[in-house]
Amino acid sequence: MAQQQDTFLYALSSNNAWAGYKAHQNPQFFPKLASGQSPQILWLGCSDSRCPETTILGLQPGDVFVHRNIANIISPTDINTSAVIEYAVAHLKVKHVVLCGHTCCGGAVAALSDTRVGGVLDTWLTPLKAVRFQHEEELSAIKETAARAVRIAELNVQAGVNVLMSNVTVLEAIKERGLEVHGCLFDIACGRIKDLGFGTGKGRIPGVGGGEEVVRGRHAQLIRILLENLTQEDLISFRDVLKTALHEYSTGTQKDSGWKSIHQPERTSIHNDARGTNTLFMPSAGPDGLGIKAQHQDEAKHEAPPIVKPTGAITLFSPQGTVVGLLHASTLTAFRTALASVCLVSKRARVHTLTVFGCGEQAYWHIRLALLLRGSTIRTVNIINRRFSDAAKALLKRLYGVPASVKAREGWTDCAFGVLTQGYGEYERLLTEQVRDADVIFCCTPSTEPLFRPAILTEHEGRQKGRLLVAIGSYTPSMHEIPGEVLHQAVKRHHLGGMFHFKHAMEGGVVIVDTLDGLQEAGELIDAGLEPNQVVEYAFLSVHDEMAAGTESPLHSTDDVAITSEMLGKFDLGSTSSVNTAGETNSIMSAASSSGKMTSSSISSAMSTDNGDADGHAGSEPKHRPAHHKSKSKEKVKENDKESEADRLSRWLAKGNVIYKSVGLGLMDLTVGMHLVKYAQERGVGTTVPGF
Repeated sequence: MAQQQDTFLYALSSNNAWAGYKAHQNPQFFPKLASGQSPQILWLGCSDSRCPETTILGLQPGDVFVHRNIANIISPTDINTSAVIEYAVAHLKVKHVVLCGHTCCGGAVAALSDTRVGGVLDTWLTPLKAVRFQHEEELSAIKETAARAVRIAELNVQAGVNVLMSNVTVLEAIKERGLEVHGCLFDIACGRIKDLGFGTGKGRIPGVGGGEEVVRGRHAQLIRILLENLTQEDLISFRDVLKTALHEYSTGTQKDSGWKSIHQPERTSIHNDARGTNTLFMPSAGPDGLGIKAQHQDEAKHEAPPIVKPTGAITLFSPQGTVVGLLHASTLTAFRTALASVCLVSKRARVHTLTVFGCGEQAYWHIRLALLLRGSTIRTVNIINRRFSDAAKALLKRLYGVPASVKAREGWTDCAFGVLTQGYGEYERLLTEQVRDADVIFCCTPSTEPLFRPAILTEHEGRQKGRLLVAIGSYTPSMHEIPGEVLHQAVKRHHLGGMFHFKHAMEGGVVIVDTLDGLQEAGELIDAGLEPNQVVEYAFLSVHDEMAAGTESPLHSTDDVAITSEMLGKFDLGSTSSVNTAGETNSIMSAASSSGKMTSSSISSAMSTDNGDADGHAGSEPKHRPAHHKSKSKEKVKENDKESEADRLSRWLAKGNVIYKSVGLGLMDLTVGMHLVKYAQERGVGTTVPGF
C-alpha cells in the first residue's frame, strides 16, 4: 500500500512540475485550453499504458480527441464508442479519425488462444475472436506467436475501419466535408506508427457510386464469418437439426416440452404504398422456443443504391419467453434455405455440373454449400444472370476468394466458374446446353416469368438424364421460375402398362415442397394448378432416410406412425421405361390400416411391387413367382420388401427427375437460428447483453 501511495504522490508531484514548466514557458497555454477545444484528430486506440497518443504523436493537449479501450475494438453495439465518434465527428468536426492498434497487444494474444480469460473480458473480445475465425488459414500459417499477434492486430484495425465505414455519421462527414479515416499500427519496439492503408482518401467512400457492397454492420459479418468457416461435420449438424424440425412439424411427433405442437402461423405483411416497401413477418414456435423474423423488402427503384441496406432481423425466445438471440436476417435466411436444398443434393448419385439462375446471397449459399458437401465431384458451375452486374462480379469474387486450402480440403480446387448473360449473342443455345447438361439446377431469382423455355426439359433431349431442380426465388403469386409444362411432366402419372420407345429419366409423380402453403403462394404452382395430392412435403423424406438406413427410430416403430396412405400414394415411382400399373397403386392404398395410417412394415409391403432394376430398366423376373418364393418366412418377406421400397425411393432421389419448390418457413429460421446461437456461444462469438 505504501508503494502505491508513493507512486501516486510522485505522480502528483510530477504534475505540479509539468504545470509550472508549461505556465512558465507559455503563460497563455492553460488559459487557451480553458477557452475550448478544436482538435483535428479523433484517436481510437488501445488502453495499453505504453501507447499514450499525445506523446507518441509529438502533439500537445488539445490537439487530439481520444477514446481508448482494451484491444482498440470498434463495435457498432458499443454505445460508449458510438457516442465518442458522434461527438467528435458531428460536433467537434475533426478532420481525421485514426484507429490505431499496436504490437505486443495482450488482447490480440488472448484472442489467439482457446483459453477463456474470464468475466466480461470474454464478451468484450468477441469481435477480435471473430477476426481470428475469419482469417484462420492465414493466421495458422504464421508459426511465430509474436508475428501472429501482430497480424491479428492489423486485421483487427481493418475490421474496425469497416465498422467505422458503416457508421452513418462518419459516412455523411466523408461525403460532405472530406473526413478522412486511417488505420494504423504503433510498433512499441521502435516507437514508429505505420499507416496500414485502411480507410479513405479525401471524399472517397468505398462502394458508394461504384456499385460495390458497403459493409452492412458487424453483426451481419459475424454470422457470415461463422457460416463461411463451417466444416462438413459442422454443416451436417445444422442439416440434422433442420431435418428433425421439419419432420416433427409435418408428422406431429415433436418431443414434449410444454408446447402442444409446433406452431407455424401464416406469414403476414405490411405494405407501404408511398415508399414502395413491403415488410414480412414470419412467426413460429417449437419445442426449443419461439421466433419471429421481420424482413424488409424495398420494391422501389432508386437512382443509386442505399449506403446501408437493412434487410431485417430474427428475434429468438426461450420457451419461458426470455430473449435468446437477435440475428441479422439476410445471411441466415439464405443459408437456411440453401441448407434444405443441399440435403437433396447430398442424395444425388451424380453431381458434376451446377447451373444457377441468379447471383445474390441465395445463389452464393446454394453454390457454397453444394461445394462443401459435394465439391469432390463438382467440375463446373454455370451462373446465368440477365447482365454481368456488380452483384455477379461480387459473387465470382467471393467464390474465387475462398482460401486454397479450403478448396483443396473440400475437393473443388479445379472447379470452373462461368457467367452467362442475355447480352451474349449465342445466349439461347448456351442456355439450352447449360440447363440440359446440369445435374443440379438452382433457381434463385424473384422472376416474374419462367427462366427457360419448357421444351428444354420436356423434349426428348431434355428427358434423357435425371436432374434435381430447386426453385427458391419465387414466393408470391406473380413470380414464376419453373415453366408450368415442366411441373406437369413431373407430376404426370404413369398407370398404363407397357414400355416407352425412348428411355427417359425416372419421374416421381410429385413435386417436393417445404410446406403445402406453397400451393397458394408461389406463382408457378398456382398457375400449374397443382393439387395437394401432387405435392409431398419435404419432411416425408426423413422417413425414407430411416428406411434406407435399415433402422426405425422410436418415433416410427409403432402403428401410430404419422405417415398416411394418402401421402405414400402420391408417389409414382415406376420409371418411364418400366411403369407402374394401376393395380400396384391399389395395392399400396389397400395396405393402409383402418386408421388411415401406415407403419414402416406396411409401407414396405405396399411398395414392394417394383418391376425394374436399379437403373430403371424393365426387370426380367416373371410376374408370377415360383412357388418356393411363397414359402419364405413372413419376416424374410418383410425384410426384402423393406429393402425394395427403400431402393425405389433412393433410386428416384439419386437418379430421377426431382423438383423441390421452397417458399420458406419461419420454423426454418427458428431452428437454424437457435442452433447458430448455440454454435456461436461455444466459440465465444457474439455480443452478450447482461440482464436483457
